[in-house]
Amino acid sequence: MVNDGTTSFFQEYIKKATCMRLSQYCRKTPFTIKDCDETSNSNALSEEMSIIMLWSSVGSIILKIHFNMKMATKLASITLGRDESEISSKVAREFCTEISNMQASYMRGVLEKHDIYFGMSLPFLVAGEDEVIFRKVRDPRASTSVWKLCSDDNELICTSEVMLFESNPFEKIRSMLEIDIVDVGNKATGDVVFL
Repeated sequence: MVNDGTTSFFQEYIKKATCMRLSQYCRKTPFTIKDCDETSNSNALSEEMSIIMLWSSVGSIILKIHFNMKMATKLASITLGRDESEISSKVAREFCTEISNMQASYMRGVLEKHDIYFGMSLPFLVAGEDEVIFRKVRDPRASTSVWKLCSDDNELICTSEVMLFESNPFEKIRSMLEIDIVDVGNKATGDVVFL
């Protein structure tokens, strides 16, 4: 089990890549990353949640986006270029699962470029209060990071749980990911390129 700077570094990479991809996806809306204490945001985590998982022999990654319908509707209307009144709750929820899919697909694509292959689940929605269950069954060996992506009055709370079984593959690509992080920051308002 890897529990060193590699896992922490990878957690930071996930945050920055997610911020960049969401900014691109939401029509170049600038988002910033703010650290978040999981216990102080129990209300924010309680409405709805989109989850997607990546796994392989070298590790596993669980990505979660916690959202409420008001915020999901607002972001979907920005992205789709439609008035909020035209966005149904179904479309708003699907928008959040698509954010999860985009986030995981990007991470998977980055790793595959460096010959680290992960399987990927479909994104799925659960009630936000189910996070209490996820916390109870969380593997203590996993590194968990909770952060907010903020833009004006929009806020998404994101959680990533990373468990690396081997550091070797990730250590080999760390210097390339460090360069990528700089690129991610520079491209935060660039055009979306879907993998």
